[in-house]
Amino acid sequence: MTKTAEFKNISSPEAWAMLESEANTQLVDVRTMVEWAYVGVPDLSSLNKEVITIEWTKMSGQQNSGFVRQLQQAVPDQNTKLLFICRAGIRSHAAAAAARYAGYQDVTNVNDGFDGPLDDKGQRKTVEGWCAENLPWNQS
Repeated sequence: MTKTAEFKNISSPEAWAMLESEANTQLVDVRTMVEWAYVGVPDLSSLNKEVITIEWTKMSGQQNSGFVRQLQQAVPDQNTKLLFICRAGIRSHAAAAAARYAGYQDVTNVNDGFDGPLDDKGQRKTVEGWCAENLPWNQS
């Protein structure tokens, strides 16, 4: 049997609805430590859940070669529904594909990301994405 990288792409509001209604669903934020610290992270505390944070790439741009191993340590049950999020949906797409190839059965990419795309003034968090949709988040 061949493993495929097929998975869904959904918006941030759809991701929130899944996290809210499905106990077996987890959010994996694949941005960098700097982004988590200075930009912020989704806040799932009202759902009694925590965001799983695993860098897909390092600040240097180098891919995190331990990503799959770290994911397997954080989420050993490959039947857990995983939602992947990054800044604007590109790194999370690659991370979702890697998870699917690693054997995770239900993998979804949050395609509008945490910050969303740039608006016409070059700003993020205004057009679409987790923050623009006013979903809970915090900044340390």
